[in-house]
Amino acid sequence: MISAIKFTMELENHGVIPFLDVKVQKTDSKLSFSVYRKPTHTDQYLHFSNHHVSSVVNTLVHRALTLCDADKVSNELDHISKALHKNGYPAHYVDRAVKKQTQQIIKKKASEEYDHGAVIWMEICRTLKLV
Repeated sequence: MISAIKFTMELENHGVIPFLDVKVQKTDSKLSFSVYRKPTHTDQYLHFSNHHVSSVVNTLVHRALTLCDADKVSNELDHISKALHKNGYPAHYVDRAVKKQTQQIIKKKASEEYDHGAVIWMEICRTLKLV
């Protein structure tokens, strides 16, 4: 083993354990998922005046839509919107990215075999008024 590599281990704390950028929460016999941020996370992203802003927004929105459980998507999108606003992003720009990413996910799910997940995604999008 290479001595320069250091391994750490996270322990479950009150039914919650972070794994990569996912917060896994155990309630009864069910697992739920949402985006995990380290306690030191500052919500600082590239400022809107930068040339790579679409990548920032698309990545954050895609992560929220693909990692979070249905009941946690809205809170995560609100968090993203507030954080990006603090970094100079206009609300309409973020809203457009959310709609675009949502539509892309719906199309992808629709092109796959029909499954219950696609139906759930459509309901989420209707609830959030994204489609």
